[in-house]
Formats: sequence, C-alpha cells, structure tokens
Amino acid sequence: MKEFSVISFNIGNVIIRISMQNFALVGNKKGTGMHAHGDYEYHFVMEGTSKIKVDDVVSDLTENQAVIIAPDTFHKFIGEDDNAKILSITFSIKKSSRGASYFNVIDNALIKKGYILLPHSRQVADLLYGFISTIYSKNALSFEEMRAYLTIIFVKIFSIISSDFSSDENPYSAKDYDLRTYAIDEFFNLHYMENLTIKRLAKTLHLGDKQTERTVKQIYGVTFKQKLTEKRINVAKDLLLETDYSVNKIAELVGYSSYNGFYSAFVKTLGIPPERWKESHKIKNP
Repeated sequence: MKEFSVISFNIGNVIIRISMQNFALVGNKKGTGMHAHGDYEYHFVMEGTSKIKVDDVVSDLTENQAVIIAPDTFHKFIGEDDNAKILSITFSIKKSSRGASYFNVIDNALIKKGYILLPHSRQVADLLYGFISTIYSKNALSFEEMRAYLTIIFVKIFSIISSDFSSDENPYSAKDYDLRTYAIDEFFNLHYMENLTIKRLAKTLHLGDKQTERTVKQIYGVTFKQKLTEKRINVAKDLLLETDYSVNKIAELVGYSSYNGFYSAFVKTLGIPPERWKESHKIKNP
C-alpha cells in the first residue's frame, strides 16, 4: 500500500482535501459512541446494513448507500450487522477564487442539515472498489488514478446534493450547476487506455447514448471519438518526451491495439509521425 497523506482536487471553486490517514474500510462501526469531528465524513456501506444516529434521529443504511456528516455534528453508528463493511473518508472543503461557483450550494446544504443521506448507487460502489484497488497498485500513475476516481465520486455526490437542495432555500439555483464537464474529464483521465464506447460514458452520466454524444459535442466541440483520440494523443506526447518507451509501447499504453492505429491517429491529429515529433521536441526541450 502506498503512503499518500492527502489527496487534493478541485470541482469548480470547491477545493477538496481528503486525508488518507483517516481512510478506512471497517466493520459495522458500532460501539463508537456519540462523537463529532472537525472535518466532513463520508461513510459508504459496501456490504450489509447499519444504522446511524445523528443527534436524536436514527436512520437505516443499507448496502450501496452513503451518509455525509458535517463538521461538529454529533453522531454514532448503532448497527447490529456483524458482517457489515463501511468505507469511511474524512475530507474538508475550501472555497477557491477560480472555477464555477459550487461552494455555496454544497456548503450550505451540508451545514444546514448537519448530515445528508445519499441514495443507493451500485455505480459509486464500483468506483470505490476501483479506488481501493489503486491504493495497492504498483502502477506509477496510481496516485493520479486515485485522484481521478475520487473526483468522479465527488462529482456524483455534489450533483445529488445540488439537485436536492431547493433554489427556494438558497440564492444559488441547482440548475445553474452543471457538473458533467468534470465527470466527463475524469472519465477520460481514468479510462482513456481502455476500449471505450459512448455507451459506457452514457452509463456514467445516466444519459442515453445520443444525449451523451450531444453533451460531449456541446461542451468540447468534438465527438466522443475525437475527444478520446485527443486525450490519448496528449498522453502519448507526454510519454514520448518524458520516457524512453518505444513508440509501440506507448501506443499500447494509451489504448491502441496496434502501432498502425496509433500512427494514423497521431499523424491525423498532429500532421507528423510520432518518431519525428519526438525528435523535433526533444531538441526544443533538451
């Protein structure tokens, strides 16, 4: 397991910092007693069932369901399922001067209630298992994978919170906050090397295939396939300059099953073969 003390990333003007020292996948957490923390807590039931008491309110938690606890909110787990497994993440949020203004919506929604029960999501469970697997990965890019997984997970969490937080209660309307751009960016960051289809992205966004294609076109001005190619070529450029991998190896790493497919995509995108591009840029950047 790699030692990463903090993972930080932005969603709009929200800076999220996750303490990996407090990351845990444990049993039913019963017997902890009423307590509060100075940071936010995210608890996801990976297996089994549990109950959580917040102040005087007791709520059931079932498999693939989560709860977020705001800072200084007293709570405890009282579940009796000895087979339960709960993943816990401690995080803080801070307002940035840059990016779309999501902070007020998220912070006000969480602070106002003290806690929020999130709906069941098998998709989030799969993302969390993927995140856990990267912690133990020997891949040199595992840190970036961890951050990508967490960004997608928190995009989904923020989407739920902002859509459920009525604009009548807040001057910031949830409909003004489109988090799909972040979800799409991290989808490509995480999966560009795989055999991706529009259907898979559509499932991530909970949209139809045609609507997903229109969304990608609207945000980026290119098709899904063009966006995927753009991402792969950008990563390939970095690998060409920063590693001694062969072009065949780089083609494989960025998701191409053959050198010819990679060569054609590279030339179509940049107008020059990868070998010549590397040679010319190595000279400019010795």
